Amino acid sequence: MRRIHAYLGKVKVGGTVVYRRLYQNRLALRIRDDGAVIALSVRGPEAAKYAAVTRFGAKVEVSEVDVKDSQGSDTFVHPYVLVSGTTTLIRENPDLGYAYDLWAGGFTPVDHLRYLPEDGEGLDLLVVLKNVGEMVAHTTASGRVTTRRELEVVDRSGSSVCATLWGQSDPHVNLMHGLVVAVKDAKKKDWGGVTLSMHPNQIVVSPRLPEADALANWWTQHANDAFNRLSASVPVAVNPVMQETISNAILAYRAANAHLSNDDINAGVIELVKSFHH
Repeated sequence: MRRIHAYLGKVKVGGTVVYRRLYQNRLALRIRDDGAVIALSVRGPEAAKYAAVTRFGAKVEVSEVDVKDSQGSDTFVHPYVLVSGTTTLIRENPDLGYAYDLWAGGFTPVDHLRYLPEDGEGLDLLVVLKNVGEMVAHTTASGRVTTRRELEVVDRSGSSVCATLWGQSDPHVNLMHGLVVAVKDAKKKDWGGVTLSMHPNQIVVSPRLPEADALANWWTQHANDAFNRLSASVPVAVNPVMQETISNAILAYRAANAHLSNDDINAGVIELVKSFHH
C-alpha cells in the first residue's frame, strides 16, 4: 500500500480491516497490510452489501477501486484514499498472507489485569463470554444517550472480569454465553474492583486462531468451575428468548427505516431498546 498514488487509476489491495463504521449509505473502512494503512470509502447500496464481509479483524481483498487525494481528511493514515465504484469487488480471504496480524503482540491474561494501571495502554484479550447482560439505554455524564451491555469474561488464567460494552453491537451477531471473542485495545478501569471498557468495533467473535480453538476446548471442560472474580459484581445473565426478540426487532427497525440518517436510526434503536425495559 505504500506504493499507492493517485496516478495508478483503479487498483487492487488486500489487508486487515482495522477500522469499520457503517453510516447511512456509506461504509468507512481502514485496511492495513504489512506496510501501511489506507482508508476505503464504499458508498451507495454497496455499503450494506459489503458490511457483512468487512467485519473488524477480517482479512479482505479489494479490487477495482479508485485512488483519490485524501485532501487532508485521512493524512494521518495515508496521503491517498480509496473510493469504490460500480465495478469494485470486496471479498474475505482468511488466508491472505500479507495482511496485518492484529494479534501479533499476544494476549493479556485476565488474572494479570489486577497488576496493571487504570487507563493504561490498550489491552488485547482472548476470552470466553461467561455471562451476557441485556442491552440497556444509558445517558452519559455529558448527556449523550447510548446503549451499554455488561459482560463477564474469563480465560484460562482462572479469573473472570466484568466488561462494559458501549454502543450498539452488530444486530446480526448474537453475543451469548460460551462464545470465544478476541478484544483489541480494551481499557482497564478500577470501578468496583477491576473492570474493562470496550466498544463493539474492538471485538472479533469466534476468531480464526489456534489459541481460540484451544480456549473453546478448555471451556467445555471448565465451564462449571469456580473462577476468581476480579470485579465486585457480575451482570445478570440475559434471557436468551428476550435477547433474540430484541435483536430481531432492531433488525426489522433498521430495514424499515433505511431511508433515515445514521444518527436518526441509532436514536430510534435506543428508544426501541428502552421500550423492552418499561
